[in-house]
Amino acid sequence: TLVDVLRTHYKLEAGTDYDLNISGHPKITLPTGHIIRFKTASRPHGLVAENISHVWCTEPGLYTDAVFERLTGRVREPGATVHQRLFEGTPEGMTAWERLANFPEGVDAQGNARRLIVETADNWRLPSGFLPKLEASLSHDPAKLVSYTKGLFMPFVKGTAYWDFRESRDVVFNSVIDP
Repeated sequence: TLVDVLRTHYKLEAGTDYDLNISGHPKITLPTGHIIRFKTASRPHGLVAENISHVWCTEPGLYTDAVFERLTGRVREPGATVHQRLFEGTPEGMTAWERLANFPEGVDAQGNARRLIVETADNWRLPSGFLPKLEASLSHDPAKLVSYTKGLFMPFVKGTAYWDFRESRDVVFNSVIDP
């Protein structure tokens, strides 16, 4: 995605305007000497010994607390003029991202943050009929419906597989299992 943005919006081409390394440890090196490193949240133990000026996280609601803490804690490059953190994605319950970003849309001066809330209906790139299908698929869970369609943090208290599970009804003891 970033390479597409560099090409379409900034008219920059790999090999001409910047160096792109996609093997081993992927990175983009700009002519200024600045390096954009690509890391994965699936291996938080690899997020060590880095001082960075910016971090961009996609779907941070899915990150574990350990990943979130390591990423945000690394934004400390002493030579940087600006330190920035950009998080974009759907709220996924009450997570580390919620603890950082759950404030009203606009500016949080104390946290030095800005929040933009975009509703699913505002996404003109979605195919026709997407929203009604999403609403139908989440109609059993009002919290997920609001989270995924309105971009708001909501506590997910229903399970996904057995959202209407009731122990009194669904658990039977002293059963004889017949293979």
